[in-house]
Amino acid sequence: EVRTRWASLAGFRAADGGLAIDGEIHPPPAGALKLELRGGEGAARLRRPVTVDGGRFSATVPFDAVLGAVRERKRLDEDDEDEPREETDEADAALAEDDEDELRPEWELFLIGDGPPLRLALRAEAGDGAWPCGDRELALLRTPQGDATLTLAQPHAVLTAASWTADGRLRLAGETPPSDRPREFLLASRARGVVETLPLGAAATGGPFELLLEPGRIASLAGELPLPEGRWRLWTRVVGATDPDALAPVKLPAALDGRLPLDATVAGKPMYLIRHADGDAVLVVRPDLATQERGPYNQRRLQRTVYPARRAEPLTDTVVYSSFTGRQYSDNPRAIHEELVRRGAPLEHRWLVRDAAAVVPPTASVLRQGSEEAHAVMARARYVVFNDHFPAWFSRRPDQVCLQTWHGTPLKRLGFDVPRRRGGVLRHEDRWAEQEGNWQYVVSPNRFSTPILRDAYALTGELLETGYPRDDVLAPADRADRSRRLRERLGIPDGVRTVLYAPTFRDHRRDRRGRYRLDLQLDLARLREAVGPDTMILFRKHHYVFDTVPLAADGFVRDVSEYPDSTELLLAADVLLTDYSSIAVDYANTGRPMLFFTYDLETYQNEIRGFYLDYEATVPGPLLRTTDEVAEALRELDAVHAAQATRYDAFVQRFCELDDGAAAARVVDRVFAGVAEPAAGTGPAVSPGRA
Repeated sequence: EVRTRWASLAGFRAADGGLAIDGEIHPPPAGALKLELRGGEGAARLRRPVTVDGGRFSATVPFDAVLGAVRERKRLDEDDEDEPREETDEADAALAEDDEDELRPEWELFLIGDGPPLRLALRAEAGDGAWPCGDRELALLRTPQGDATLTLAQPHAVLTAASWTADGRLRLAGETPPSDRPREFLLASRARGVVETLPLGAAATGGPFELLLEPGRIASLAGELPLPEGRWRLWTRVVGATDPDALAPVKLPAALDGRLPLDATVAGKPMYLIRHADGDAVLVVRPDLATQERGPYNQRRLQRTVYPARRAEPLTDTVVYSSFTGRQYSDNPRAIHEELVRRGAPLEHRWLVRDAAAVVPPTASVLRQGSEEAHAVMARARYVVFNDHFPAWFSRRPDQVCLQTWHGTPLKRLGFDVPRRRGGVLRHEDRWAEQEGNWQYVVSPNRFSTPILRDAYALTGELLETGYPRDDVLAPADRADRSRRLRERLGIPDGVRTVLYAPTFRDHRRDRRGRYRLDLQLDLARLREAVGPDTMILFRKHHYVFDTVPLAADGFVRDVSEYPDSTELLLAADVLLTDYSSIAVDYANTGRPMLFFTYDLETYQNEIRGFYLDYEATVPGPLLRTTDEVAEALRELDAVHAAQATRYDAFVQRFCELDDGAAAARVVDRVFAGVAEPAAGTGPAVSPGRA
């Protein structure tokens, strides 16, 4: 871009309680100038006098004036909250909330005179700077277009050195702002809606720090995993702070640009440390795929070349498993795998894993989802076991054996029985014949589910009424010992009552990207006050839901969404709090109390999804509409549970008739007949399903 009129900022410094700046302007102005700071819509504009000397100018922005403008903006925002608002589309509102950056007031700088306003540029060689301003930090930054921007935010740390070690660790050094309270470092990916807290290599209470990150080995409830694909920003915050406004970005100075991007391959994943346009330090993580496998074009190429070509080759004695589209080692496929291993079946076991998201035991080997190898193995594996939809490109060979275990008792409507909203097409409906053709065998958890599954999915394959293999872990034989070990693994203190809150997703709570959003109506702070310190909430969001779980600094709420197997997690819960999720059927095997937070029952039943039964008359626990009702039920839990005894027994008899600890054995006896030796004493025989 060529400009005939321009103004550039060449120098700056803190002086006399403000920020003093100077620079050049062309052509020299004929009259007086003002420096104008323009904030976002509705923000107060600041104007300061400018001293001009030929083609040079200088001005000072008092820190008090900046803080005053922030207070005025906050007052206007609070007044605006009292005004009635127009209704907005929920999806648009969710997307706007998602795309909104952290709250940090920002101003563009202009010189105002007789002619059009001049946007003030910041010369690259001038660098940037930051100065204390009240309890915040005023930073002068250069935009990607080269313009000057003033930002008021939490005091930030600055990196002065960065390097990768030979074993895939990222060594960082820098300076944190003066503070009498320790600060922790965080990696956060807005695209994933999660925050990973990274351990510090040294205390960060102000001054120099060193940090050694291991992005290939991040501790989680699922084990040590590499960072998922995405753009991860590095932040700091005071230890224990939960306010989003307390986050402060870690900056990469422009002086390090010549060394960036700083790249390495860690755990098979390309990683790059870069400087974002706003100066923030960002770690970019790519999926664990080769260059020729990555991206939509290469995926289509593999589907159209490798997969069809390998389908013509003989089958191998291999089982390919997938749980929740490659995100977990869990659920019914896990139980079937472990039963086959227990029997010593002469089979190779391959587990599909998406972007290294799951830890697989030594009894199976990882098959990277989306890799060329995965396409080849899927084309030749004799057995394929999934608990969710098969890939759209996969088509069962006549000599292949495919098992669809699915993952829940259909209390709420599913498949073709889900009401169509706004004339939309249901997921997979446009190619359902190809999808359903892969479902050679379908596991049914009970007699109630069999006809529903057949009709809802228009099934032509064989329904195996065996019970769910995943519920074998809930059999009473060693349940108490399993519960104790799991609570120890999760670090749950003795004497603390655990409430597992596991709500399902809401079909209508989506943003414009199609992502399901958390519809949290439970007031966790109010609940904590009501139930006291001897109770802990284990919050497990549905695997479809994008948002983070709101945590409490005192540990009252703990996010267990990353724990890989939800059925096993039930053993750690003294109480289940859910809504319309089929997890209630699994949990009924424990005999422990259940509560149902159904704040939107009529809407969910009549407008969103609906049920296959009289929900209110069936579930073995009270239907609660408010946080206060939930708190009251928890305070009187023994009496509430005793009052549900008759209904609880009826619920177990109706839905848990096959949950005797031998469901996996029955599935293996039928599907892997002739390969795995029949199991002795596997309970009721397999029913081929009732029409």
